[in-house]
Amino acid sequence: MNRIIYDALSKKTLDSENTRFFTESFLNEMKKDVIAFERKGSPPLSTHNVDERNNILFGALRENGLLNREEDLVKVIVEPVYLDGNDGFIELEYYDAMAGCHLGLFPSYYEPWGYTPLESAALGVPSVTTDLSGFGMFIKSKHLENNGLYVLDRFNRDEEKAIADFAKLLHEFSKTYHTQRVELKLAAKKVSANADWNILIRNYVKAYNLAATKDPIKKTLAKVN
Repeated sequence: MNRIIYDALSKKTLDSENTRFFTESFLNEMKKDVIAFERKGSPPLSTHNVDERNNILFGALRENGLLNREEDLVKVIVEPVYLDGNDGFIELEYYDAMAGCHLGLFPSYYEPWGYTPLESAALGVPSVTTDLSGFGMFIKSKHLENNGLYVLDRFNRDEEKAIADFAKLLHEFSKTYHTQRVELKLAAKKVSANADWNILIRNYVKAYNLAATKDPIKKTLAKVN
């Protein structure tokens, strides 16, 4: 297989002995990939057609010099589609794609709860949230931060300082070794168990029963046990 790939990339003629195990459609697709591989210039920021001129995200990327040039230390891939396994690029469903990541970044300005960092941690992927989200406040109240789950302080803080802290966190994470990242994955999954629905449902039941006692027609409400 490697020989066929190398021959295709070097534009060598593929003999029948090497190609007899592959369909004609596969070989045609590989030829298209080779043409795309040779494309000149910087790779596009998006995997799909987007109105980049009028898009806030792409405007911010251009403003900060993130253009996927060879000299750019950070490369960007925006995939503006639902990950259902048929996106034409990653070809993975949402949770499968998330599980393959090293770190989930969710520095929200506001979230009543914020399920994405919890989903990330439950899949064994360390994640970043903020103290402006319910989940972030929950993690801090349990003193579980910095153990596979990071809580960025944004409440009543200068924006530039919060950004500097965020950049520092990312830089420190980028320096971790494989064994350290594995440990953080295990820690994140363990911490996520504290927000298991079997535990949190008790708070909903308690709140419901408390609301029922305050309702003027409480007698018509069935108490939840």
